[in-house]
Amino acid sequence: MAFQYPENIVVAGWMFCKKHGREYCYDFKCTCDHRMCNNTVADLDNVFQEEIEESGFSLDDRTSLNVYELGATGVAPGSEQYMCSEHRKKDCPVCFDWAAIVGREIAEEEQREKWLEKRQKYLERVDKD
Repeated sequence: MAFQYPENIVVAGWMFCKKHGREYCYDFKCTCDHRMCNNTVADLDNVFQEEIEESGFSLDDRTSLNVYELGATGVAPGSEQYMCSEHRKKDCPVCFDWAAIVGREIAEEEQREKWLEKRQKYLERVDKD
């Protein structure tokens, strides 16, 4: 049996595995990672340049998005176009605002890092006593 490339979908300019809706699909038959290309499409390196430099956040290793979990559904049965289930709008700029979604992850990671730094300082103080 010959290898077949997995089918993909494009929602608001970003590509996902069609079967599972994932940017990074680890399923044996899919095995695709669209994060780097999606980052480039949205120019996230430039959008978040300062945050990335300050935090060391890696866009290539960020959490993979699942477009179906975000509410993507076909515009019509068999359609290659997708809309959000909340607003029923094709390529909804609210639900599929990729830069905002990734920006939230970067902010959460920065908060987590600050908390870990505070915790480490506390533990160092406690250990000295």
